Amino acid sequence: MKEYIYSFKGGNYYPDATDSPAVFGEEERVRLIIEPCEYEIKLSGEILNKFSCKGYKAEISDRGGVNLYDYGNNPIASFDETGEKYLEFRFEMKDGAFVISFGHTETVDNYPNCDGEYDRWSTRWIAEHKIKF
Repeated sequence: MKEYIYSFKGGNYYPDATDSPAVFGEEERVRLIIEPCEYEIKLSGEILNKFSCKGYKAEISDRGGVNLYDYGNNPIASFDETGEKYLEFRFEMKDGAFVISFGHTETVDNYPNCDGEYDRWSTRWIAEHKIKF
């Protein structure tokens, strides 16, 4: 089973590899590992921002289902599959919650609003299904 590992760096979770979004490819299920962290920002001894996460693991299906576990592999929650098949997923932390978005990237032609070939084409993320925990 393919694994995607996310670590806490600079105030948010980022993938350890450059695999963003994570692609299912030939796999029907992948594993997402959210590493534990203890983070705080201090200024003159005063804590300005603090974040703590015990770590999680999730088995994610290409049909939008998620089985969530704590870092010790104890089950926490399960989210049902949608029946639709997704090509990719993204993981992010928004407003203090973790969000897994299923969808795809789409290539966009920016012509005539571009300065040349270098910025004519771009990609954008199309989220079709989201799970927030």
